[in-house]
Amino acid sequence: PFGSKGGALPRYSNKTSDMARILCTHVGSLPRPAAMVPVVRGDVPEPADWEEQLKAATAGVLTKQLEAGLDVINDGELSRRDYVSAARARMSGFGSKRQSATAADLEQSEEYAQKFKGRKGLLSLEKETVIENPACDAEIEYLPEGLKNLETEIERITGVI
Repeated sequence: PFGSKGGALPRYSNKTSDMARILCTHVGSLPRPAAMVPVVRGDVPEPADWEEQLKAATAGVLTKQLEAGLDVINDGELSRRDYVSAARARMSGFGSKRQSATAADLEQSEEYAQKFKGRKGLLSLEKETVIENPACDAEIEYLPEGLKNLETEIERITGVI
């Protein structure tokens, strides 16, 4: 069993009387060990011990989530640059590009938005930085190599549980 409390993760029934609390989770990326960042970004090649680094970092991030009291945990996207790039590498149907939207709330806070000038992510944080992201233009299907990559990711995560 995996977990900081030395046992399996708690199971909850769907009976109202059995529910003591709302289950907690998170969505999105979690901070990576600094040495992993250039590899994930594609700035440097994967080192020979990359799989071992991923397994160790995965165990660490899962443990921290359990220690924080989360009920539903994940690897925080340790091995991928971002969700969109991972989806595009695993599935067909994303052959075109579209300009991303800007964060409308930051448009009203121009001074604060300037701190993000030039930063490129999945959306633009200010008006002047143009970002294009993959867009769906056909039926979406898993690619054979995408399924293999997904299975490898699942095996890594379940292998440390």
